[in-house]
Amino acid sequence: MVDSGNQITHGYEDFYNVYKAMVDTALARPAQADITATWQRVGDKVRFDVRLTNLSLVTLSSSNSATVHAIVYEDVHVADTDRFVRAAVFSDITSSLAPGATASFVLETADLSEVNWDKLHFIVLADYYPGGHLPPMICSRPL
Repeated sequence: MVDSGNQITHGYEDFYNVYKAMVDTALARPAQADITATWQRVGDKVRFDVRLTNLSLVTLSSSNSATVHAIVYEDVHVADTDRFVRAAVFSDITSSLAPGATASFVLETADLSEVNWDKLHFIVLADYYPGGHLPPMICSRPL
């Protein structure tokens, strides 16, 4: 599954090429939000300061489960992958964020132990659930 369910495949595939094509297609879609985010280490936690501007035609709010997410992953070999998600945090968009409006959010992880801080990467994204559909990811950007 890619792009919050916008594209789905299953069964045996040429995983690398199929998944790469799905990601490339998702990246070609225009962003429906502008996200500016910074991170800082606070002890053994990561704090994200996020500024989100709604570029979509949809008001983001609790009525459509609009949410801002931050993901921390590490370059480390685990099982069959070379990446390991160390933390995922989110903040609900509880006040209505109309098209063109901007809001700020602060997200903070729990303590991250036994990580190599030099190999951590950070992603911030926003999504919402339109009526009766899977949630489309409206913007994602590695930091």
